[in-house]
Amino acid sequence: MKIWDDELIKKLKGLREQKLSAGEIAKEMGITRNAVIGKLARLGLMKNGTVKVAIPKETIAVAKQPRAPNRTIVFDPPPPPVVAPRPLPVTPITPTAIHILDLQDHHCRAVLDGRAADGLSLYCGAPKAGGSSYCATHLGLYYQPKETSDGKAGNRQQSVRS
Repeated sequence: MKIWDDELIKKLKGLREQKLSAGEIAKEMGITRNAVIGKLARLGLMKNGTVKVAIPKETIAVAKQPRAPNRTIVFDPPPPPVVAPRPLPVTPITPTAIHILDLQDHHCRAVLDGRAADGLSLYCGAPKAGGSSYCATHLGLYYQPKETSDGKAGNRQQSVRS
């Protein structure tokens, strides 16, 4: 570390008056550029608070070249698969149509498209099919078998693990 004596400060001021950059002064004096900048700042010899720094012409030429615009790549998500909506089953009034107040445990609970004279819904009323709330006709309309991964209709029973 150099100690700034009067002779070094005089040399620093002389080189500064020659308008040399801090890097050039540092090479001439055999010290670091930061030491030159720091001492010039403490002495108040910096022009507008800065010291002229030499920048190689190649660096300036590279900096002046236009840069390629930033490109943002946007990936659109794939469109959702088009699934045709399944039409709702239309259930015409059957001869067995029953008023809501006349429903019993063994009657089909499928609501029909018509209304009774009092405006309340009419129900199918046919006998229920094996443990379901609907008759065999409506059970086939309302429930579709699940498809397996190979596209075939599979049975609803789950496999038993051992």
